[in-house]
Amino acid sequence: MMIAFFERRERQFDMFHSTRMTFFSHIHGHMELVFVFDGEIEMTIDGITKTLKKGEMAAVFPNTAHSYRSENKNAVTVVIFHGDLVPEYAHRLAHERPTMAFLSAHAIHSDVYSALENLKETTLSEPLRKAYLSVMMGRILESLKTEKRPAAQKEDLLYRLLTYLEENYRQPISLETLASALQVSRYRISRCFTGQIGCTFNDYVNGLRVGFAADLLRNTGLSASQSGFEAGFDSLSTFYRAFKQRYGLSPKAYKAG
Repeated sequence: MMIAFFERRERQFDMFHSTRMTFFSHIHGHMELVFVFDGEIEMTIDGITKTLKKGEMAAVFPNTAHSYRSENKNAVTVVIFHGDLVPEYAHRLAHERPTMAFLSAHAIHSDVYSALENLKETTLSEPLRKAYLSVMMGRILESLKTEKRPAAQKEDLLYRLLTYLEENYRQPISLETLASALQVSRYRISRCFTGQIGCTFNDYVNGLRVGFAADLLRNTGLSASQSGFEAGFDSLSTFYRAFKQRYGLSPKAYKAG
């Protein structure tokens, strides 16, 4: 089952658990921490692929292309947050990147897991959440070697493509409008999807929209059809089909569960 979560994040903090997370290469402006508690998951971050095993983790800096692939059931916890929640590290997160974004079990300080456990509390106050995130990032950055983010990255087609889609996927969009916006040919866009992202244009956009709709179903009072239209679908049949393909449930069953 493919878990697709929306990438133009409206909330400053999110935390969720997955047992089989797979998603195409994508990008967003939040910091993302991925912890593996059982099984394994293959991650590609900024072009580097590694199979994370039990006890290991990955740190995805903002605006960095990354993807997941799970062959078997696992236990993964993902923490996603805006740099404003850790102001003492915000500049570093925005302007640097890890030379290696993966940490082995022995490189993860026990304070990281203590903070992670406390962040699970649903009634946690904002000051406490910031404090726990600060402790977590402080310990993680002690173990990560970083370098200045290359300016040329913003000229990379994959980066431009993923960024544009992150900002516009809820709007009517086609290969033609995308190619026009990026001032490249449809052929180059199509090759980027098949060669670097690993899916079709329609599957990618529908994945982002489905993820956004799922978040609305979990966290708002919107109906299934309202969530689909709000996410950018212009056809309910397409929305229901794409949603069930990703989550194995209809939108109504997902909301009820």
